[in-house]
Amino acid sequence: MTASTELDRLCAELGLAEVPASWRATWNLTATFDDDMPVLDPSWVAAAGQAIGLEAEATRALGDAASELAQRPGLIRLMRHCHHELFVAREPAPGSWPTLPGTSAADRLFHALVLLSGWPRLERRHRARGIPSDITRATLADFAMRLREHQRKHGQWGLDAHGWLSRHFRDRIYQLGRLQFETAGAEKTVHVYQDDDGEVALLAAPGSAFRADGLLASAFAGDAPVAFTAALSIDAVRIVGHPFDRDGLVRAEPIVLDARRWRCVLRPGDPVLAVHITAYGPMDDAACSASFAQALDFFPKHVPEHPFAAFTCVSWLMDGQLARWLPADGNIVRFLRRYHLFPIEGADATQHFERIFGGAVDLATAPQATQLQRVLVAHLRAGGRWHRGGGLILRGG
Repeated sequence: MTASTELDRLCAELGLAEVPASWRATWNLTATFDDDMPVLDPSWVAAAGQAIGLEAEATRALGDAASELAQRPGLIRLMRHCHHELFVAREPAPGSWPTLPGTSAADRLFHALVLLSGWPRLERRHRARGIPSDITRATLADFAMRLREHQRKHGQWGLDAHGWLSRHFRDRIYQLGRLQFETAGAEKTVHVYQDDDGEVALLAAPGSAFRADGLLASAFAGDAPVAFTAALSIDAVRIVGHPFDRDGLVRAEPIVLDARRWRCVLRPGDPVLAVHITAYGPMDDAACSASFAQALDFFPKHVPEHPFAAFTCVSWLMDGQLARWLPADGNIVRFLRRYHLFPIEGADATQHFERIFGGAVDLATAPQATQLQRVLVAHLRAGGRWHRGGGLILRGG
C-alpha cells in the first residue's frame, strides 16, 4: 500500500475531511516511528501531569483519553505522525492539522496528548539550557488554562488551541513573571531607524499599501480603497520614507532623515522577542517592568542563539485609540505607551470582543459591567472602529 493510499484510508476511517498537503510527502517517514511516545500509558500521563502542574481532574481526563487512544490503531498512527512532524521534523505550527469529528475523550483530547507527548523533549531542552524548572512549569500553565477553559465552555475536557500551545512545547515561548516572551522575527511592515542621540523613527516598508486613515489596506476585509503605497529611498545623504505617528498610523507625507546621523537598527525578519500577555490577572505595571528586566537577563544566558534587537507586541492592546478612552495612569495605557506603534495586517476587532466579552456580542445588549466593556461599546456607537496593532521597544530602550 502506498503512503498516499494509506493516508486516504485512514482519513476515511477517522472521518477526516482533509489533512495538510505536505503530509503526502512525509507520511511514509513515520510508518515505523515510535520514539519518545510513552503518552499512551495512563501512568506516564499522570506523572507528566503532576510534573507540569495540571490539576488532578484534567490529568485524569487525559489518562482516560490515553487509555482509549491506545486501543485505536488509526489514532495511534495519526499521533505518531503528528508527534514526528511537531517535535522531530519541527515543521511549522499545526494550524491546519485536522479536527477529529468524533466526540469521545480520545478524539477531543487527541491534540492535547500530542502536545504532552513532546514533554520529555522539552524538559531535556530546558535542562540543557539551564532553564529553572519553575520557569518550565510556569510556561506550561497555559496548557492547563486552555484545557480548563474548554471544560468550562463545553462541559467536557478538550483543547482548541493546539496550534498556539505548540510554541510552548517546542521551546519557543517562556513565561517570565507576568509576561510571555517568544523568539520570533520582526514584522514585515516596518523598518526602524535610530539617530546618534537615541531618537527612534519607524518607517513603512516599501510597497506596503495603505488606506486613507493610515491603516494597512489589508487591515479589514477589503472595505476601503488603497490611498497610497509606501516608498523608502536611501542614499548616502538622505533616508526618505513614510513614518508612523503616536497612534501607529502611517503618514502620507514622507519625512527626510539625515543618513549621516540615522542608521537602520531593525529590519523585517530580524530577531525579536514577541511579547504575549496571559490572562492571569491585572497587567500590573511594576510586574510588567520586572518581566522585561528578567527577559533582558534570561535570553542572553539561556537562549544566546537568538540575539534579539527589540521587543514586539501584536495585540488589541496596541490599538492607540485606547489611550483616548482609558485613564492615562491605568495599566493598559501605561503598557501601550511603552511601545512605538505600527499597523498590522488583518487588524479587525475580533480580539477586542474575545478578550472583553468572550466573543461576538450585539451592541444593543452587550454587557456594560466593566470599564472596558463600556468603552468598547461607546466607541463603536460613536461611529468608531477598533483595530489590533503592533508595538515595538528597542532592546536598548
